[in-house]
Amino acid sequence: MNLLATSPSASTAFFQRSAGRWHSQRRYYTLNSDQEPLEAISAIEVVFLPAEHPHLKPLAIAHHLSPDQAFQCGAKVTWESTYTNVQRKPLKGETIFGIRDQLMYRDRGFSTTAPIVAEFELIQPHVMRLQTAYDGASFEEEIKFVGDKHRTRQTITSRAGQELMIAQYLETRL
Repeated sequence: MNLLATSPSASTAFFQRSAGRWHSQRRYYTLNSDQEPLEAISAIEVVFLPAEHPHLKPLAIAHHLSPDQAFQCGAKVTWESTYTNVQRKPLKGETIFGIRDQLMYRDRGFSTTAPIVAEFELIQPHVMRLQTAYDGASFEEEIKFVGDKHRTRQTITSRAGQELMIAQYLETRL
């Protein structure tokens, strides 16, 4: 077992490092299709939430956890996205994460507004891997800091053991 994966201080440090404003450029590749990749840009803001932050209490309740000692830390993420190569309306949203042991509790998933739980591990102090599954789909994500001003993300979406989509992100700290 990876010792970083069980270290609350390492998880907290990763989320503290994530805090700030980011410019995200991303591409969505649909596998087994001739469809051109979707491209989007986003303005993202990540706010670090310490364990006692009031935003984490409703998250704990949604996941049937005791709100008093539910999470070691968390984050509030807001975004505004625009597709650059197709006509679609801009997307805005927010989500709350809470970390407890090797689980990341979220108030919503990638493609659902229902609360979800992801397994995560820090494979290095600057690299987090997430595994999430719901509604018959699974999502494997890796977030990697590249120095202090950049990070990459990649998400692979699968259903019934078949990989369907790869999303790749380059994010630059503002």
